[in-house]
Amino acid sequence: MAQAFFLLQSLKKNLPDTHEVGQKWVTDFHSILDTVEKETGADLSAFRAQEADLYHPVVSVRRASRFGQRGHVDRSKAIVIERRRLLHKVDAVLGYFQYTQSSSEPPKQIGFKVGS
Repeated sequence: MAQAFFLLQSLKKNLPDTHEVGQKWVTDFHSILDTVEKETGADLSAFRAQEADLYHPVVSVRRASRFGQRGHVDRSKAIVIERRRLLHKVDAVLGYFQYTQSSSEPPKQIGFKVGS
């Protein structure tokens, strides 16, 4: 589990600082989730990037002309995801790790102890 936690932190830290990142980052992220699911038996499907999050980015647009020619959009063959969307998923898993780790500790007493 510690390895998965640190791999997630590293993935987050090393994501390219661009609007979109390639599908390989999602593949790495899902691979880490697969490992955690296998080790813990937990269902982490809510944290996975969905198929609808992945897309072929636009590389060029040709507007329709006034002579009746139709507009056209060219898309890349590459598959990408918005960086912010992937970061949202990674942050959610890291938060889940921290929550589950802290909730396995004995409850901490809050407030004042009366008596004794």
